[in-house]
Amino acid sequence: MAVIFEKDFILTPENEKTNVPLDFFVNEEFSKLEIFYSYYPKNLEDREKSLVLIDENIRRDAGENYSDYTEREEYLPLKNHITISLDSPLDYVGAAHRHGNNQHVIISEDFSSVGFEKTKIEKGKWVLTLNVHALITEKADFSVKIEGVTE
Repeated sequence: MAVIFEKDFILTPENEKTNVPLDFFVNEEFSKLEIFYSYYPKNLEDREKSLVLIDENIRRDAGENYSDYTEREEYLPLKNHITISLDSPLDYVGAAHRHGNNQHVIISEDFSSVGFEKTKIEKGKWVLTLNVHALITEKADFSVKIEGVTE
């Protein structure tokens, strides 16, 4: 097993609704890639700030039809949501649009995690893209590690 790529960084609300590409290179023969990623925090713990954000979004979406919405609690807790997609040197491999903030993805010719195609681990430039769907906290600490496995 060899660590191919490892990075820790901070995402902010400016990254919301963007895609953040992370290039990495496979220079050896591997039978499998394992991608581990996590981010923290998952939830916005400030209840009052959450309710203000809920009101703002309901007001924006409802327009003139807005009235004080009393069912705001059903949206709590508000959550950050960051997912990944992956491209090999040859093609799009897939995406993991799951809600967990601690993920493990496997890519190989014989087995790949749900959302990803089974694919040979080609040498060359790969791109792991962070899809920042929602980032409602002041920041999110993000960590990714990609390992190449030879079996």
